[in-house]
Amino acid sequence: MQQDNTAAWDCYRPALALVETLRGQIEHSDIRSSLFTTWQPVYMAASLTCVELGRPTEALDVAERARARFLTC
Repeated sequence: MQQDNTAAWDCYRPALALVETLRGQIEHSDIRSSLFTTWQPVYMAASLTCVELGRPTEALDVAERARARFLTC
């Protein structure tokens, strides 16, 4: 299970980076907000994966980034 979570985290990191890059290129806040509802599960799953890996600081960082992105939509 640990190995699966490690592999998942290795996939989530670049996925989150891509989401944030794409989000930064979208000028209209209504579109950013709409897309965030699609991307939010990625943040949530990444955060939970960090918890399962025993990485609470990284889990909190991902959750905080999701919160900040949602509030600035």
